[in-house]
Amino acid sequence: MSKIAWTALIASAACVALVLLRRRRRANGRHSVTVIDSASVLDAALTRWSCTHRVLGLDVEWVAGSRPAALLQLSCGDETVVVQLSKLAPPEALLRLLADPRTSKVGVGVAQDLRRLETWANTGVDACSSRRLSCGGGVDLIPIAVRCGCAGRSLASLSEELLGERMHKGAVRRSNWEADTLSVEQVAYAANDARASLRVYLALLARLDWRPRAPLPTVAAPSLPPPRSGDAAAARGRCVRIPTRSQPVYDGEPSPLSCARDAVA
Repeated sequence: MSKIAWTALIASAACVALVLLRRRRRANGRHSVTVIDSASVLDAALTRWSCTHRVLGLDVEWVAGSRPAALLQLSCGDETVVVQLSKLAPPEALLRLLADPRTSKVGVGVAQDLRRLETWANTGVDACSSRRLSCGGGVDLIPIAVRCGCAGRSLASLSEELLGERMHKGAVRRSNWEADTLSVEQVAYAANDARASLRVYLALLARLDWRPRAPLPTVAAPSLPPPRSGDAAAARGRCVRIPTRSQPVYDGEPSPLSCARDAVA
């Protein structure tokens, strides 16, 4: 085979390899966003996630002022749902997920987001009713970032610091989140906040080299000894402020979530 033929063959093989590499990168980076205004569609998505995802990125949008939560974004990494709360009655599957202390909901200012969700879900529900939502599993990223020595104190700054990605926040953040039809820019902005929250959380864990393991039991306050097995009263007295919340156990290290306890209680 001539030198020219060999050169052509090598060039062709290189082109094929480059195409395959690009396809693999696109496949690995595939991320779907679904806008949901139907309880049945949301139930299906959350049921699918419940078996495989115990940490979700969470963010909430609302119209400026004292308006209730209008939009809820949840991300499991490769899939993000943007839920139009203003068009839904509180679905049971969503209420179960928000109350479940075994599923961590991570974000910046997550306590405020969860309070807005409680207000949305509990509107018209009697104060003594067992159906009132009390959110569990909230984890604020900022106390963990402080413990990691990160300079960032916002989702945008942490995203740039840990992921090398700049989040563009323009006028869309002050748009009408209660609109019947959301714009492409609104959907992209909302979904990116939830997904970035999860990615920043995972980057923080990688920096700390703390590896969670299942199951996710309720954790006693660090300053007190753990309760004796079967001593339910002691367990209730020694747990963190909201005892229905639970945190992952970490091998050989204290839980990084414990430093976020006060921020979400």
